[in-house]
Amino acid sequence: MAAFFVELFRRGQIHGDVGELSTASVAGGSIAPLVGALLLERFGTPQSVAVYAAAVAVPAIAILLFSRERRVST
Repeated sequence: MAAFFVELFRRGQIHGDVGELSTASVAGGSIAPLVGALLLERFGTPQSVAVYAAAVAVPAIAILLFSRERRVST
């Protein structure tokens, strides 16, 4: 996924974006397990976590399918 983001926002060479990408991946990656744990605690069934994972995956897959590959000449 990191390579996808780099390709989307590429404007030549990437210098200071490494820290931002790392911070964003940690912050964004920590939300799903927290929501999954809360759903499991609230409903007591792993199906609620599966429904949440599917609901999050559908827009992500749609974005990947409809995004164009950007070719940057070097």
